[in-house]
Amino acid sequence: RIAPTPHINPVLADIPLTQEQRQAIRLTCTTPDRFIAWQGSAGSGKTYALNGLKQIAQAQDFRIKGFAPSAEAAHGLGQALGIETETVAALLASQAQAQRELKQLWIIDEAGLLSMKDAHALLSRATAQQARVVLVGDTKQLSAVEAGNPFKSLQAGGIVTAHLDETLRQQTRKLKTVVQLIAQGKTVQGIDVLDDAGCLQKIENADLRREQLAQDYLKLPPENRAKTLLLAGTNQERLALTQTLRAALQAEGSLEQDSFTVLGLRQKNITQTQARYVTVYQPGDVLVPTQDYTKQGLFKGQQYTVVSVDRENQRLLVETPSGQVMGVDPGRCDRKSVYTVQEVAIAPGDQLRWTKNDRTAKKRNGQRFTVEHIQSDGTARIIDGEGQTRQLNFSGKQYVDYAWVSTTYSSQGKTAERVLALMDSTTTNRESFYVTVSRAKHHLTLYTADKAELMQQAQTSRAKENTSDYIPLFKVVINHAQTPQTHSRYPIAIGRAIGRGVREHLREMFTASEGGNQNPETACTSNVINDGDFEPARIPATADEPIGASIRRYDNGFTSLAAELEQHLEPLSEAARNYHDQQAILECAGDLANAVGSINFGLEQLECAAENRTRLAATIDRLDQTIERQVEPGQSEALAEATDADETGATHPAYAELWQRYSQGLTARNSVQLDDLVGRRALEDGQSRKVVALMLAAASPVVQDIYQRQGKAKARMYVNQTVRAICAPRQSQQLSKLKTQENRLELGD
Repeated sequence: RIAPTPHINPVLADIPLTQEQRQAIRLTCTTPDRFIAWQGSAGSGKTYALNGLKQIAQAQDFRIKGFAPSAEAAHGLGQALGIETETVAALLASQAQAQRELKQLWIIDEAGLLSMKDAHALLSRATAQQARVVLVGDTKQLSAVEAGNPFKSLQAGGIVTAHLDETLRQQTRKLKTVVQLIAQGKTVQGIDVLDDAGCLQKIENADLRREQLAQDYLKLPPENRAKTLLLAGTNQERLALTQTLRAALQAEGSLEQDSFTVLGLRQKNITQTQARYVTVYQPGDVLVPTQDYTKQGLFKGQQYTVVSVDRENQRLLVETPSGQVMGVDPGRCDRKSVYTVQEVAIAPGDQLRWTKNDRTAKKRNGQRFTVEHIQSDGTARIIDGEGQTRQLNFSGKQYVDYAWVSTTYSSQGKTAERVLALMDSTTTNRESFYVTVSRAKHHLTLYTADKAELMQQAQTSRAKENTSDYIPLFKVVINHAQTPQTHSRYPIAIGRAIGRGVREHLREMFTASEGGNQNPETACTSNVINDGDFEPARIPATADEPIGASIRRYDNGFTSLAAELEQHLEPLSEAARNYHDQQAILECAGDLANAVGSINFGLEQLECAAENRTRLAATIDRLDQTIERQVEPGQSEALAEATDADETGATHPAYAELWQRYSQGLTARNSVQLDDLVGRRALEDGQSRKVVALMLAAASPVVQDIYQRQGKAKARMYVNQTVRAICAPRQSQQLSKLKTQENRLELGD
């Protein structure tokens, strides 16, 4: 652990933090897990809260390092926290330290932009170096260009997660409301609020939309322009808006006339895998290796211009910096960047940015600067965002581009007083729309062709998925980015509890669709504690343990289960039919418990199918009848009688004392696992199901947390499920013994 509670509280008392921020810091400092995720909505104060974590960790002699997918994000993290930072790519390309540091804390900002490959390598590197890792990001925002969405999968797989949902960035009531609505998936209502507030400019013609945005920008005084973020969906739209804006600025006189044209290199929008094939190349593209490939005559950092493409032989004919021409196989040089060449006309007053890191020249990818003066031969004087002035020459091919307008993707992580954004039909989706509207603090204007079309596009998700999302539902799989600590967070009790929760949601859905009146909370016939018999003791949560975090994660994950499953039934139906035999179900009880992670992944897998609703309902009923463990005759009545006496609370102290006795010496990863271990120990010691249930009701922190947050019914359901899960192995053994005896009788033993 990073720090004990007595060392945490004094630091938190001196910093103005929200309750969510305090809980995130406390959870990070006290969890025994090596990896933890901070799932924070846009503008929820994640970076500010990290300052508090840094203070506590440094006081415990931890060395803190920051990493991010992009150089600009890494630089921003370093500036905000005052720590050493670099890109994730630089970390993975570096040699591992020969001597391990026992106290390392790695903060990974914008973790949602990590690809599956990089995330796997990063977590493996952290494990080898015994570093603790805090992954900070938001699954509702944009994901990596490369394959995979590991930040989302890690949370679905059970990584310890702190949630920061309170919006702090927006300073006006309407903007705050809009961002909250969109974060909750209520996109239509959010757009209606924007329209009512006059934040939507509906102009059908694309050229007129760009001109209107430029005119609105010109109306701002210079000091407000500097605090304004201009956004476009694609690079093509960004460049078109830039040209419109520059022409307007030159007509106004705030931007001088063009003095020099530089050949700018803009990175091509292709993945590393696509760059292996000649079909994505065009004559004039520039290939830049990031390591030496001597067999092909390619050297790190050199620019090789594509002269022609030989698709038949899968070869590129390239021109070297010395003017020679040679053939290259792009499939044999994986580590490379590919650029297109564009003419960038430069005038004094232009805002530009670097498009490639160059540590020697102190250039950072995404770093903005302003041209103060430029001569006809390309010699220029520039000033960067930190106020540093330098002289350089723009002749030749340069890693430079305009910075007047940003793409939505590159704006993730930025904040501005005012945002003016062009909404296009190509890139607008749920994730990009959320990023766009959540950048502004005070003012937001969206320029769109049609409000109805914008609503439709902004509700469509294009979040990246993982191959593991399509693994069959009941196949037990450990995701390659999961660590042993992550996977072990699925005890059998949790698996069975969630499995029953799935069935109850499904039964509720089909009952409602058929006009039935079945109450899902009374669907289980073997409840351990009945309604009205349950009154948990009010045990205060301890300061160093976040009560109910796991349960809230599971509960939140299944609130919209019915709506998702309604269209995607066939895979579950097929999987259920494969488990028709009762003995097979009993034998696979452990597998089913460990398949909780696969259930999470399977929920998205079900988005691929849309038929056979009736057959699934019948299958679920059969599955429910097969899996459901029957309570021994008379047990439910006995428990009801016992809990009647407990309703007054008179017997709580006795059962609370039992809980304390059976919990002594136990080590658990979370409060849910502790319930399971305590119950099993009590059962093995000869205690009855009734006593185990009353112990949970009297002293379980999880029960108390659920009771306070979600009410008696949910807490009672948790107790029922937990006790049944604890007793299930014994019942399975009894069934096996009975079947063995029957077989012996049949054989004449």
